[in-house]
Amino acid sequence: MTKANVQETSATRCFTGNFGDIDQFSEATRGWDLDFRQLTPGRLDASLSVVIQPHARMEASRFNQRFQQFGATPQGMRTFGVLERGIFGVNWYGRQISDATLLYFHPTSGFEAVSQKEFDCYTLSFSEAQLAEVSERLGLPDAHTFLGQNETAHTFGNELVADTRNRLRHIFDAVRSNPAIAEDPGLRNEMEQEIPSQLLSALSSITNEVPRPSIRSRRRTLEKAINLVNEQAAIPLTIAELCGAVGVSWRTLDYAFKEHFGISPKRYLMAVRLNAVRKELSSMPSRVTVASVASRWGFWHMSQFAKEYKKFFGELPSETLNKKGTAQ
Repeated sequence: MTKANVQETSATRCFTGNFGDIDQFSEATRGWDLDFRQLTPGRLDASLSVVIQPHARMEASRFNQRFQQFGATPQGMRTFGVLERGIFGVNWYGRQISDATLLYFHPTSGFEAVSQKEFDCYTLSFSEAQLAEVSERLGLPDAHTFLGQNETAHTFGNELVADTRNRLRHIFDAVRSNPAIAEDPGLRNEMEQEIPSQLLSALSSITNEVPRPSIRSRRRTLEKAINLVNEQAAIPLTIAELCGAVGVSWRTLDYAFKEHFGISPKRYLMAVRLNAVRKELSSMPSRVTVASVASRWGFWHMSQFAKEYKKFFGELPSETLNKKGTAQ
């Protein structure tokens, strides 16, 4: 039995379905060439969620049975994967992987994997053109240079995989509860700019060692970047856009911000946006809504925004708004 919720436009597609038949599951992936061989007895309980933007697509898959998986990734795209937290015992291209592993699929040939029961994973595919654009904005070598033509599996000691997994959870939680949010510019920016920027920056760092920029260079970079952020305060910037506008690589920008502020450029931009929202909530007329102010500053996932806001300021955005009304 298959239950599905599909929303499509000319630019995006959002799909969620539950499956009791693996062939129907495979057909629903659209773009992947997949085949499955069930290895454990029992009724199948599988689910698939897909969000497609013009230059990116992401899938969340879950099975309750063990499978041998064959297939090929979407043509013309570069595909990555991460396991859900706590998933283990997966054999991918003949190697054991964990929930701390970032997978990169072979871009042209097929793949083979063996999953355990209760398998849960995410895949991320980006067009070649989009990765080239993001790499150029970040000041990185061409993506082909450090991604190569072979599959890879990198285990990161930092929070890269966990953060990517959390971003994907937020995306799928949002579209499952409200499929129309797939059209939100903030979600599209997350999928086509923010996530690939994070992945490419990390992968470039481990495959291409470069000298640390000079102190003078870092200071000059920092000054340009802060001026640009201040000048365009009402326009939420991505790290790739900031690198392109300042004319430096991601590494140089990262060095400069961490040295001066003790946080990454990404966290700095988040702080700028959160402070801007707080300022508006504290000063605008009482008829303003939290959602309208947050969306204007690029926050598209309201529950996640509220968590970030409370973590940052120690109170919910609604409390900031109510305090302002009480003071009046």
